[in-house]
Amino acid sequence: MGHTRFGGLSDRRRYGMNEEQVIQLLELVAAGEMDIAEAVSQLKEGPLRDDVTGFATPDYHRRLRTGLAEVVYAEHKSAEQILEIVR
Repeated sequence: MGHTRFGGLSDRRRYGMNEEQVIQLLELVAAGEMDIAEAVSQLKEGPLRDDVTGFATPDYHRRLRTGLAEVVYAEHKSAEQILEIVR
């Protein structure tokens, strides 16, 4: 099927998918422009990954679930670690 990736992968890794992006993804599946396996693969790219820093686990689907952006729990983290998380 035509699409190898939906939207900007680097943006989704950083910010997660929002409701509009999920709807667009499902519309591509419904139109036969993307297969189910590819859609599932893209949805699996979140919500939790600790590969960003090695010391934090960002919740990339918080905005999708709650409408609110991710927060940084900073207790016991250095200023350098906090800066790395928010980049």
